[in-house]
Amino acid sequence: MKLFFIFVAFTLTGCALSPSEMKTVSIQRLCDEYAAPLSPQFMNPEVASELISRGAAHCTTSEYRQARAAAFQGLGGALQLMQSGQQRTYAPSAPVPSLPQPVRCTTQYNALSKQYQTICN
Repeated sequence: MKLFFIFVAFTLTGCALSPSEMKTVSIQRLCDEYAAPLSPQFMNPEVASELISRGAAHCTTSEYRQARAAAFQGLGGALQLMQSGQQRTYAPSAPVPSLPQPVRCTTQYNALSKQYQTICN
């Protein structure tokens, strides 16, 4: 497991954006790089200044980082379950509402009692 984290850290260091690349990548990628805790550019002041200069200062706020962390919290739970060897279970979906069945009634005449008898299902 330690080797895995070392490998991930080693590969992520090669993914850091250079100053010339920062000017060409999309705002969304810059936001992702700045706000992702595992990113090598996490809270990098150069990325923050580039985002502010492009008019995307909302990506540099603590509220944005907290929202991204909350969005990925479910993924962390799934990863913990995978690492512990447990399978993830899902709750059954709600039943589809069915239309009420029409009521069918039949009326018969009983000749012996001389009465009508109605039977509904």
